[in-house]
Amino acid sequence: MLSTTMQVRHYKTLMAAQPGLSRTQAVCWSPNNKRLAVADNNRVVNLYDELGERRDRFPTKAADGKNGKSFVIRGMMFSPDSSRIAIAQSDGLVAVYRIGVEWGEKKAICSKFPQNCQVTCLCWPSTSQGVELVVFGTIEGKVKVGILKANKSQTLCAHDHAVVSLASSPITFYDRNGQKVQNFDYKVDEEGEFTAGSFNPSGQTVAIASSDKFRLLDFNLRSRKWEEGTVVKLPNSCCFSAMSWKYDGSRLVTGTLTGAVDMFDTCLKRYRLRGAFEFTYVSHNQVIVKRLVTGSRIVLRSNLGYEVQRVNVHQDRYLVAYTSTTLLVGDLISCKLSEVPWQLSGRERFVFDNPQVCMVFASGELCLIEYGRNELLGTCRTEERNAHRISVRVYEPSGNVENDGRQVRKFIAYLIDRQTIQIDDLGSGIAVARVSHQCRIDWLELNYRANKLLFRDKQHQLFLYDLEEQSRCTLLNYCTYVQWVPCSEVVVAQNRVELCVWYSINSPDRVAVVPIKGEVEGIERGNGKTEVIVDEGVNAVAYALDEALIEFGTTMEDHDYNKACDLLDHIALTPETEAMWSNLAAVALQEMKLHIAQRCYAALGDMAKVNALNRINELAAEVALTSGGISNGYDHYLVRAELSMLNKEYKQAEQLFTENAKIEEAMSMWEELNRFDESISVAEARGWPDLANKRTRYYDWLMETGQFEKAGEQKEREGKFIDAINLYLRGGTPARAANVISVERILPLLPLPADSNLKLDRFHSSFIAVTESMSKSGQKPEDVTKAKAFMHIFHAYYMATHMRELSLDDYALKLMLGLPRWIPHIAPEKAFYDAGMAARNAGNDAIAFCYLNRFLDICERIEDGATDTSAIDNVDFDCTDFPKKYPLPKTSSIDKASEEEVNRWVLANSIENNLDPRLPTITDPQGQVDMFEGALQSPAGSTFPECAVTGYPIVGGGLTKCQECQRPANQDDWNRYILVGKNCPWCGSPQSHTFHA
Repeated sequence: MLSTTMQVRHYKTLMAAQPGLSRTQAVCWSPNNKRLAVADNNRVVNLYDELGERRDRFPTKAADGKNGKSFVIRGMMFSPDSSRIAIAQSDGLVAVYRIGVEWGEKKAICSKFPQNCQVTCLCWPSTSQGVELVVFGTIEGKVKVGILKANKSQTLCAHDHAVVSLASSPITFYDRNGQKVQNFDYKVDEEGEFTAGSFNPSGQTVAIASSDKFRLLDFNLRSRKWEEGTVVKLPNSCCFSAMSWKYDGSRLVTGTLTGAVDMFDTCLKRYRLRGAFEFTYVSHNQVIVKRLVTGSRIVLRSNLGYEVQRVNVHQDRYLVAYTSTTLLVGDLISCKLSEVPWQLSGRERFVFDNPQVCMVFASGELCLIEYGRNELLGTCRTEERNAHRISVRVYEPSGNVENDGRQVRKFIAYLIDRQTIQIDDLGSGIAVARVSHQCRIDWLELNYRANKLLFRDKQHQLFLYDLEEQSRCTLLNYCTYVQWVPCSEVVVAQNRVELCVWYSINSPDRVAVVPIKGEVEGIERGNGKTEVIVDEGVNAVAYALDEALIEFGTTMEDHDYNKACDLLDHIALTPETEAMWSNLAAVALQEMKLHIAQRCYAALGDMAKVNALNRINELAAEVALTSGGISNGYDHYLVRAELSMLNKEYKQAEQLFTENAKIEEAMSMWEELNRFDESISVAEARGWPDLANKRTRYYDWLMETGQFEKAGEQKEREGKFIDAINLYLRGGTPARAANVISVERILPLLPLPADSNLKLDRFHSSFIAVTESMSKSGQKPEDVTKAKAFMHIFHAYYMATHMRELSLDDYALKLMLGLPRWIPHIAPEKAFYDAGMAARNAGNDAIAFCYLNRFLDICERIEDGATDTSAIDNVDFDCTDFPKKYPLPKTSSIDKASEEEVNRWVLANSIENNLDPRLPTITDPQGQVDMFEGALQSPAGSTFPECAVTGYPIVGGGLTKCQECQRPANQDDWNRYILVGKNCPWCGSPQSHTFHA
C-alpha cells in the first residue's frame, strides 16, 4: 500500500538570502520539466536547468522606458511548448518573450499587450485551443485574453473588484461544484498569515506557506479526506512570496522576501530496480522512471487517476505497470505510454519483439497494445505463443497521406491452426485474408508496409503472399534463414550455400544471388549501410548489400521520384534494376509525372513509349500555349485520351473521344488495334452513316482470318440465326450454336402460324447436329442435358408441323402430347396449352379437356403467386411420366385472351358432361399396371424406347432403326412415314423402302 504522506527533502539553494528585503517576484517551471524561471527583485528572469544550475538570464522591459523600472512582476508562466514565457507587470504590460528551446538562444519580445491599469495575475492555458492565448486579470476587475497571432487583447468578463487572491488563516477546500468539503483553522497568532500556496500537478498535495515555514496537506484516497502532512521550517525566511511545483511533481521551488530561492525534492516513495532504474512515486497515480546510467527520465502516469501498484522494466526498455483496473505499458526510447482497461490475472505473458506494439497473452487470447494509444489495438483468439509465428505491423506513412493516396495500415498475421494463416485489419476488425497451406508453418512475417507476407513451412519452403492481389508465389524451395531488411521492401534469405536478395519484391523472379560459406546470423542496418552477418565458423563475415537499391524503396515510399531516378542512374542495368525502372515508370505515369516516366522508359530502351510520351508532352505544351497559360495542357481530353491508350485503358480513351464528339478518332483507335467489333459498336451507338459498309468489311476480314466464332457473333447480332449457327459450328463452338436456337431465338415463337415465312427445316438439322456435337466434344453434363431437352422440344414442334403437311395428323398429335415431359425446360403452362390445343384441333376433345384443364390449374396458381405446383391435384396425370412437382414462372407466357377462351371451352364441356376426361392408357407388359399410351416410363418403373416417328413408347410389335442415326422406331409407324416422308425424321438421311425388322 502506497503511503499518503508526501516526503520533502531540501535539494538545493538556488539563490541565497540577502541582508535586506529582496523579494522573489515570481517562480515557474516549464511544461517540459527542463527549465525553471525565477524573477528576482531586480526584475531579471533567471533560467535554471532541472538540476538547479543557472544557465541563462535576461532582463524584463518596462511598458514605457521613460519611467524607468518601477514596476513589479505580478505573474510569470511558460507557454505549453516551453519556448516562450509570458510576464505580467504592474505598469500595465503583459509581454511574451521568445526564449527558444535550447540554451543560449536569443531572447526577444514577440507579443505585447499594454493595458491602462495594473495587471494583477496571469495564466497560459495548456489546452490545444489555448496555445496562442494568454489570460490575465487587471486591477479594474477585468479578465482579458491576449491573442498572440493578432497581438490584440479582448475582455472575457468584467466586474467592480480587482482580480487578486487574498488569504486569511483558515484553509478551506471546495469541490468542483463549489461545495465546501473540509476546513483547517489555523490561528493567526501562532501560524501567521498565509502568503503563498501551490497544488502539485496531481492535485493531491497542496503546499501552504506562512512566515517562516510551509506545510503540506495530503489527500487520502481511501478516506477521501485531506490530512496534515509534513511541515518544513526555514528560519529567518521572513515570508514566502512565490511557490511553484514542477510539472512532474518531483520538485517544489520556493522564493522569499529576502530573495532566497530553494528547491525541494518531493515524493511519496522512491526505490531502485536492479541498480539500473530508479522509481519515484510523486503521487498515487504518477511514477517517474529514471535510467541511472544516462539520467533519462519518463513520467509514468495513470490518466484515469488509479493508483499505480507495481512497475517493472523488461529488456531494459519496456515499462509494465498495473493499477486495480488498468494496465500501463511504455517504451523508454520513444517515450510513448499507453493505458488500457485490464483485469489482472497474474498469468499474463508479455512479448516485446515489436517496437511499436506490446503483445500480451492471457487465457488463450492475444491482446495488442500500441505504444502511445490508450486503447487496445486489437485482440484475437489463438493458442500460438511463438512470436515467430505472429506478426504485427503498424504502418503510418509520413507526409500528406490524404493527397498521395497512402493509408495507415494496422495488420496482424497469425496462425489459427498450424497450417492456416489468418490476416486481420486491426483498424476495422475485418479479416483481410486466410491462407491455407499443405504442411505446417514454422515462421511468418509481414513487411513494414503490411501489404506482403513471407512465410516458411516445415519443409523449408519459402513463400510470398501479396495481400492486395490475394496471390502467393514460391520464392525458394529450401530456405534456412529469411528476414525483411528493416524499414524496406528488401528480402534476404539463405538457400544452402547461397545468399538470395530480392531488392524489388514486386518482381519475385528478379533475385540477386551471392555465394556464402556459413550460416546467416542476422541483418545490421545503420550508418548508411546494410550488412548481412554470416557465421563462417572461425569468423563472422559481413556481406554488404547495395544501399542504393535499398534506398530506392524508401524514396518511392516518400514519393521522391527524382531522387529515385538519380539512384537508379548510378546503378548498372540488371534484372533487379530493370524491375525497379518499370515500377517507377508505372507509378510516375499514374501520378502524371510524365517527364520522369519518359526518363524511365529511356533507361529501359522502350523507345516506342519514349516517343509516345514525347508526343503527349508536346501536345500538352501546344494546348497550354493556346489557353494562354490558364491550363498546363494535361487536363485536355486529347492528352488524357493519349495517356489512357498508353496505359492500355482503351475504354476510357473511347469515352473521352465520344464525349467530345470525336467519333472517327475513337473508331480509328479500335481499328488500329484490329478490334473492329469495338469500332462497329461505337458506330452503332452513334448512328454512323457508313455502318453497313463497315460491317461488311469487318465480316470479310473475319472470314479471311478464320475467326468464325467472331463472325457468328456478328451474324447473331444482325438476326441472321442460320448463318450464325453454321459459323459457330464451323468455329468449333457448338454450345453457342445451341444457345442461339434454344434460349432466346426460336422456341418462344413456336408453334408457328400457318402463314409464317420462317422455315424451320434448316434449324432442325442444325439443332440436332449442334446437340450431338456437344455430347461428343466433352461439354458440361448439365449443358448437354439442357441442350437435349431443347432438341426434343424443338423436334416435336417442327415434326408436328411437318406431319400435318404429309397428312399424318395422328402422328402430329402424338408428338405434341409428349411436350409436358420436358418441363421445366419448357414453360409448364405453354406445354399443356400447346398440347391441349393440338388435341382440340385434331378433334380429340377428351384428351384436350385433360390438358387444357391442367393448363387452367397452372394459370390459377401463377395468378395466386405460387412458386411451384405442389398444391395441384395430379390424379389425372398419375399414369404419365410427366414431372409431378416443378417450379412456376412469375407470369404466364400465354396471353389473357387465349386463357379466357380456353376457360370458356372447358366450362362448357364440364356443363354438358359428355366427355370422358381420362387419358388413353395401355398395360405395362412388365409391371402389369396401366400407363398413358404416350409415356416412356410406367408407374411401375418400366422404361421403353422412344419411337423416332411419334415419340410414343415401343411396346411389343416390330422394332426398326434408321440406317444412319440408328434411332429406334415402331415398325408400322416407320413404314407409314417413310412411304411419304422419304427421309429419317431426325437425321434427314434418305431411307429405302426395304424395311428392317
